[in-house]
Amino acid sequence: MKFEPTPLNIIAKIISGVVHPMLMPIFGAYLIFSMPSNLALRSEETVRLYL
Repeated sequence: MKFEPTPLNIIAKIISGVVHPMLMPIFGAYLIFSMPSNLALRSEETVRLYL
């Protein structure tokens, strides 16, 4: 049995390829800044703005 990509599978792969690289840095920054202060990176305001 051979796998034949359907239009829906192709659209899903395109959306995944575009959205994943955009969301992962956003989730990472959210996790860094939402951690308790004893675990979080202690950064200055300029670093926070850069991130």
